[in-house]
Amino acid sequence: MRRSYSALAGLLAMLLFCPSVRAQQPFAVGTASAAPGQKATGYLEVPAGVDAATNIPVVVVNGVKPGKILALVSGAHGTEYVSIIAIEKLIAQLDPAQLTGTVILVPLVNIASFEQKVPHVNPVDNKSMNRFYPGKSDGTQTERALYLITKQIVDHCDYLIDYHGGDLDESLRPYAYWGPRPFGTGPHFKRNGSGLRARPHHYLERAAH
Repeated sequence: MRRSYSALAGLLAMLLFCPSVRAQQPFAVGTASAAPGQKATGYLEVPAGVDAATNIPVVVVNGVKPGKILALVSGAHGTEYVSIIAIEKLIAQLDPAQLTGTVILVPLVNIASFEQKVPHVNPVDNKSMNRFYPGKSDGTQTERALYLITKQIVDHCDYLIDYHGGDLDESLRPYAYWGPRPFGTGPHFKRNGSGLRARPHHYLERAAH
């Protein structure tokens, strides 16, 4: 029996601590490429298609030790300023020398909305940049941008947090919510024509006071 426990303990230790033995690798998203222990800035370069090209800023903070990959995304609605500022502040505070794993930060997805002060949608194609995942490589600017985010960020991260806030025509109380089930499963989520959407988000995003 003791041998069985010892073997199990040895197996668990190997599973838990193998990542720390393996060397951390360089990590790239778009034009941002960070070696272990480095922070790099760059862009997701969305090519021109049926409408204009755009560049979405991205930051990679690559820790000194291997670990999980966390993605933090904000500014799908470019006039939800609080979440955009929060990510910008976090970029400055994160120290890769103190980090295990990798953090991908996208402070502003909807560039045109931010620049033109247009709430809710991307004024280039009049589509919400929170409603058309996983996007399309041959679609409009919103769809092409979300396709790139899906392929380069969503498909490669272990965890993703999508930040929002009150838009120009909204005044929201501070709140946070999450579902007890994996994203896209169970009664807390429904599917619509543009993909999976959380029911609480659909309601709360429009809850103006």
